[in-house]
Amino acid sequence: MDTYSNINEQRVNNITNNMHSNLSLNAFHDQIITAVVQLAIKKTIQKRGPLPSSFCFFLMGSGGRAEQGVWSDQDHGLLFSSEDSEYFLTLGDEISDGMAIAGYPYCEGQVMARNKRWCQSTNHFKQQITNWLEEASWESLRHFLTFLDARVLIGDQNLLTDVKQHAYTKVIEFQLLPRLLENTLHTKRNTNLLGQIIVESKGPHTGAINVKEAALLPMINAARLLAVESNCLATSTLTRLQGVQETILSPKKQFEYMQTFESLLAFRLLHADHSSYENSHYIHISQLPQHEVLRLKKFLKSAHQLHLFVKKRLGNR
Repeated sequence: MDTYSNINEQRVNNITNNMHSNLSLNAFHDQIITAVVQLAIKKTIQKRGPLPSSFCFFLMGSGGRAEQGVWSDQDHGLLFSSEDSEYFLTLGDEISDGMAIAGYPYCEGQVMARNKRWCQSTNHFKQQITNWLEEASWESLRHFLTFLDARVLIGDQNLLTDVKQHAYTKVIEFQLLPRLLENTLHTKRNTNLLGQIIVESKGPHTGAINVKEAALLPMINAARLLAVESNCLATSTLTRLQGVQETILSPKKQFEYMQTFESLLAFRLLHADHSSYENSHYIHISQLPQHEVLRLKKFLKSAHQLHLFVKKRLGNR
């Protein structure tokens, strides 16, 4: 595939063949994005010469966690061992433009390797993390939490591991888990007092529930904080839950929450409207068989329980 348009054609023609599971779908996204990055590297070398040092390209957000749906925007960055930031910003520009052509819209929050915040040497990134945590504002902690989901797709894994270990150490040193909790664990009620699922009452998604906001994000955010407490560098929610220390979460509870999360991803893939990025988070309750409504209620309850557990555990510090 010698052009980004060809890569996009490959994505469009084959994505439906990879929608039978979350694992298959995210492996396919990785394949497409890898092709984009490899082409971007080739083009940058042609323009700027050889790569000046070792580097890694990493995904964040749902891509970093390997939890992308059919649609996904861009969330990525670059780490490198040299101090030649201009070279890698050029590469970041090429990657960002290439991904847009290949069907991944630009990130509205500019969480992309073309942004200097997400394209730095390891030394500078470590200092940036320390600055974020010392400031401990809502915005700086949001940047920090975004970075924690980073996963290397191409390049030297050790660069990211080094920076992440620094990040985890600083969180514990600054005793910031309760502040990170405040930044993430805010959820809307998803059932009423009668146990009925609360759906959108107006707008284009009337009668639907945003399953990402109602259940997936509370579990994602909770698992991320438990992983930091357990010094678990994993990025996917499933591996984070699996890596939580048994003194924090029993193996039985780990299995229960992992099963819930995996089922939720499959449920969204099966029942959501995949016609657009926004629609892909919504499920219309009236279109579900009764047994699927009951399953969804069970998932929502389990997600809420994990949310409350982490809120109680970390909020009392």
